[in-house]
Amino acid sequence: MHITKIKICGIKDLKSLNICLKNRVDGVGFVIYKKSSRNLSIKKTRKLINRTPNNIIKFLVIKDLSKEKLRNIFKNINFDFLQFYGKRNKKTAKRLCLKNKVDFLNVYDEKSIIKKNKKYSLFSIEAKENLGKGKKIDFNNKAINKKIKKNKKKIMISGGINFKNVYYIVRKYKPYFVDISSGVEYKKKKNKKLIKMIINEVHLANFVNVFQ
Repeated sequence: MHITKIKICGIKDLKSLNICLKNRVDGVGFVIYKKSSRNLSIKKTRKLINRTPNNIIKFLVIKDLSKEKLRNIFKNINFDFLQFYGKRNKKTAKRLCLKNKVDFLNVYDEKSIIKKNKKYSLFSIEAKENLGKGKKIDFNNKAINKKIKKNKKKIMISGGINFKNVYYIVRKYKPYFVDISSGVEYKKKKNKKLIKMIINEVHLANFVNVFQ
């Protein structure tokens, strides 16, 4: 039986990272996108990733980067997944992932997933134009529900997830990952209590899914 994993995204400092590590999340995400409130420099990202144990999956979240900056990222940072938004320099990003043995994680909005067949081993679905803004997927859309259920073994669900709805999402869709950022923040900072609440809800949902 598949167990849903937990990714906490938008890590900005060592304190937030340590909260995640102490609570044994499965993955952490670091953002390099100048328009994001969680944007990090390459130097700061490298420092945080170097403090992250090998057993924790490391996601680098990017959008609208130049080819030069992409090359600089791969030269200076070791990570597991490149979570790619947008279209700019997508071919270059894929080529660098292949060369450096990094998994390319494509991000699709809730409508595009209905129309296209995906060939990646893991892909992310979220509300359109989300990227850490907390927008929720329209789970009432029957076509979206059907597609998510069909791809649950290789899907990561993002957007508007918090301790109030994560149990329902894990129970119903059984995604490979739930990707949470704003849902574990208080006053724009990662909150220890909210992270623990999320983890407890996901663990409970996984338990019920296994023994149902």
